[in-house]
Amino acid sequence: SARRNQNAGRPLSPLQHWALGVQARSNHNKAACAVANKLARIAWASWANGTCFDPEYQAVAA
Repeated sequence: SARRNQNAGRPLSPLQHWALGVQARSNHNKAACAVANKLARIAWASWANGTCFDPEYQAVAA
């Protein structure tokens, strides 16, 4: 498919791994809502903190 060719040779980001895991554990509509929610939270946090999105960022447990 076109999506497979687009990612050929590149490793998946942690966000992509998470999204694929959600899709495997749930139905398509729930997975789509979960991904949309996560992306909205990422966008808001980037805007609120004035930072750019880093797909490799890992939050440190407090």
